[in-house]
Amino acid sequence: MSVEDRDAQDTVPDYGMPAAGSGFAPGAVIGDVWEVEETLGKGGMGSVYRCHNRHATRILAAIKLLDPAFQYHPEAKARFLREAEILYTVDHPNVVKVSNVHLDAQPPYLEMEFVDGMALEDELGRRGAMAPAVAVDRARQLASALKYLHRKEIFHRDVKPQNILIRRDGALKLVDFGLAVERGGDRITVQNDSNFGTVSYCPPEWGRPGEVDPAAWDLYALGVVLYEMLTGTVAFPVAPDDDAKRQMIQVMSDKQRIEALDPGPRFHPGLREVVRKLTHKELEQRIRDAKTLEEALEALDADFSEHIPVPEPVASGGGLRKALGMAGFFSSVLAVGLAAGGIIAGILLLAIGTASSTRDAEILVTGVPVDLPVFVRIGEQGPSGVEGAKQRFEALPVGEVVAQWAVGERCELPCTDCPKWCVMGETPLVVEDGDGAQVIGLEVRPPPLRTLRVRARGVAKGFVRVDGREVPFVDEIATVDGVRPGPHALFAAAGDCPTGCEGAGCGPACSVTTEAVVVPAEGRLPPLNLSLRAPEAEPAPEAGPAPKPAGPSTPDQVTRRQFADWLASHPEWHPDAARTDGRADDAYLSGWEGLEPAAPSSAPVTNVTWRAAAEFCASRGGLAPLGAAPAKWTTGAPIEWRRGDRGGRAWRQRDGTSSAVVGTTDANSTTSFRCAR
Repeated sequence: MSVEDRDAQDTVPDYGMPAAGSGFAPGAVIGDVWEVEETLGKGGMGSVYRCHNRHATRILAAIKLLDPAFQYHPEAKARFLREAEILYTVDHPNVVKVSNVHLDAQPPYLEMEFVDGMALEDELGRRGAMAPAVAVDRARQLASALKYLHRKEIFHRDVKPQNILIRRDGALKLVDFGLAVERGGDRITVQNDSNFGTVSYCPPEWGRPGEVDPAAWDLYALGVVLYEMLTGTVAFPVAPDDDAKRQMIQVMSDKQRIEALDPGPRFHPGLREVVRKLTHKELEQRIRDAKTLEEALEALDADFSEHIPVPEPVASGGGLRKALGMAGFFSSVLAVGLAAGGIIAGILLLAIGTASSTRDAEILVTGVPVDLPVFVRIGEQGPSGVEGAKQRFEALPVGEVVAQWAVGERCELPCTDCPKWCVMGETPLVVEDGDGAQVIGLEVRPPPLRTLRVRARGVAKGFVRVDGREVPFVDEIATVDGVRPGPHALFAAAGDCPTGCEGAGCGPACSVTTEAVVVPAEGRLPPLNLSLRAPEAEPAPEAGPAPKPAGPSTPDQVTRRQFADWLASHPEWHPDAARTDGRADDAYLSGWEGLEPAAPSSAPVTNVTWRAAAEFCASRGGLAPLGAAPAKWTTGAPIEWRRGDRGGRAWRQRDGTSSAVVGTTDANSTTSFRCAR
């Protein structure tokens, strides 16, 4: 938080709100709907509260209010409105979503999704550096969010650990768009606001007006955040008591002096190069495009575990250094004693032997559910007994020791080839001199809950069951949230399957399969592809020749206007959403202005993927089959997406040729489609 931010908080008068100063106390009501539970954050322009709906208490929201001191300040209110406008148009899994805006309320406020987790800043403060695979995964999520925002020409300009929330399942959310701008938009500032952005995360050229590319600004900040996730240290610390000008001079001097941030030789060379290319002091040497960064991160397929630094034994401060100092002292005196006849030597050797004392200890493990195994070793010693969360150790040396720990089934220590679901770490502890067993708390890191995505090609109906939970297939994908790392038995069913069915009990209209799945604790978790298809429907009995249709058997090719009208109720197929989710390439809806089709709107729609076409036709009998008329045509787009003989993907060309080789994300300017009816 900047000095100006703190000053603004301190001078806000009481406007009759329930809590002292400018805050809302728990139990206060905002807008007759939202009841405050706790304060989530506070800044110079307002505060954010965790609230529940008074009429449906399980519905949670984060409510951001403009501070009453600024509600009549035109520039501050304009910035608040700009943040609302920007976030209301954003729909990306790694950007916080605004669901409603209340500018007519006193004070004005935004309704935002509540993120159940903690800020990256708090996580770094508690746990320090994280595993490189985790840091890279989070950088990928940030890069995806910035690529989406930059395509919409929105630039955050305040990417930092405080504005990055980490959900319990590991998903990342970018928040606080109070400083965001759109390319070509007016720059909105608050009076006397010289600390625009957070100086530690601003690029070196920030102090040179006219040279700051907002996209490069966001990516430089991401590079600093990645460095801090890897090292656990603040890249460019500032003196908290200095004013904004002195902070800026200090940090910008450091940034001009350092060529680029480098996490060090303990890390994978490719990862070090990405950090350097993001944070180089020369703009021309930097990664300045989020898509380029995303590709660079995707290319990091090496085994990071080979490059994770092994912590050195703790030798600072107390026990070890004191012991070495005493040993040096006694060795010096011992030499004198031996020279004097050896009488003193025996006394001193006895003193050395009795100076190294030990003590029993009970290690109280916290931070994980009681049903999750935790294995602890201190030096070469394992516990002599385990009772619930307590692990007893006998005769530990007094002073500093290092506790090695591992969390998860079959993660016993020492472990040379631990399962991928194990979470491991080391924590320094202090054994104090004294009588009786000492109780020492040991907080360990729980395995992050993961999201498992299961794909079954061509399956529109069915479900996946993991750990007793059933999740339906939607668009060939079943998304199972909150999966604990470890081995799991996965049951999947496709077709007309009764809920809760098992194997043969699912009926002839249902196909089933069982898969053994291992969910790792860290790193990428790609979708699980199942070879599962719904059973073919039995052909209906023949009832004589069908009457010949009087008109054409299929409608005309779908027009751009028809597809645009359909997009209004299918936001998942909006251009940015489909590209971001990986369901369409960059050619998807090329030439469109947002959701407005390219002229003429009556022309056949092209630049649409097969899957988007199939979803458009889902309520119209599906895509026209491969064998449906017309088999040849002279007008309209030269190629059409069709439904294959077995329900799969296919296309037919104007001259009658066809193929079943269809890419899942391909869109091009020569291919349209028509529905069965």
